[in-house]
Amino acid sequence: MTDLSNDVQVEKRTSAKGREYTITRRAGAKPPGVAATIQASSDSKEDFGVQITWDPQDNSTWNATSQDLQDTASISSYYLIKNSTDSDGTVHCTINFENTKHYDYHFYDETGDSYECNTFENTTHYVNYFSKKPNLRFVTGS
Repeated sequence: MTDLSNDVQVEKRTSAKGREYTITRRAGAKPPGVAATIQASSDSKEDFGVQITWDPQDNSTWNATSQDLQDTASISSYYLIKNSTDSDGTVHCTINFENTKHYDYHFYDETGDSYECNTFENTTHYVNYFSKKPNLRFVTGS
């Protein structure tokens, strides 16, 4: 991880189709230790896969998720912002989302590429990615 400031860290990742993307986290956020893992395993949390219809916006207006998505995926709100478009049509987007349970999320765009964000805390998470079809259509969690 690269420490950007006292508040956040950026982690470089590779998507399922080999494109680099980044996750921005609170500085010091770490995977749970053994004791926390034992506690987390007793939480009522099930693996899931659900369809979503999240299209890039030109602004950073938070969207509340449906009660069904909150109950299934523990994502309470999100916004997907379009940052820029390259000359070849590749769009740079950032998905911002808030979770209420610790999941290892995988967001899938319309190309079938996926972007993982393992959430160690219930807070806001940021995933910056590049795609020619950036609309998010599926999310899984385990």
